[in-house]
Amino acid sequence: MKKNLKYLLILILLVFLQGGKFVIDATKNAVMHNEKGVRLMADGYYAAAAMEFKLAIGLNPDSAASATFYNNLGLTYMHLHRYDWAATSFERAVNLNPNFLEYYRNLVIAYRAQNIITQKVDKHIQIVKKNKNNSNSWLLLGLMYVELKYDYDARLCLKEFKKLEPDLLLTQGVDDIINKLK
Repeated sequence: MKKNLKYLLILILLVFLQGGKFVIDATKNAVMHNEKGVRLMADGYYAAAAMEFKLAIGLNPDSAASATFYNNLGLTYMHLHRYDWAATSFERAVNLNPNFLEYYRNLVIAYRAQNIITQKVDKHIQIVKKNKNNSNSWLLLGLMYVELKYDYDARLCLKEFKKLEPDLLLTQGVDDIINKLK
């Protein structure tokens, strides 16, 4: 009995002498859930991976880092053949951080998988007719034309994107695509 009391007293003293506060860091936890989701996805546990990515998003919903979580969630949905959910996730990734070509490419692949790529082409043609400076629509049009193997149109749209956004890091990747089309 005395021994148990001694351990309890030591435990209480440790808690009080610690001096710091226990802080939960949502951003670190979000990264941890994302990493766990990546491992689960690599092992083929797509439903479990999707849950981990959703937890990561819930902990850090509106940052540029959460764009990665949305992209990973979209990749998981692609494996689960939920192409509509994948497209929604990729769209969110692009909206949160439009500086990664991979997010746009994944979005185009999801459109293709849903068999709605021509509808999306028509939509973005209308957008650039109204606003010729909409670089995201030019980029998406170019990538959709690449997917459809309309190399001439793809080159024109991607060059227009380059003209509008010459200084983005993303533009180097676009330049590489243009060079492969020649």
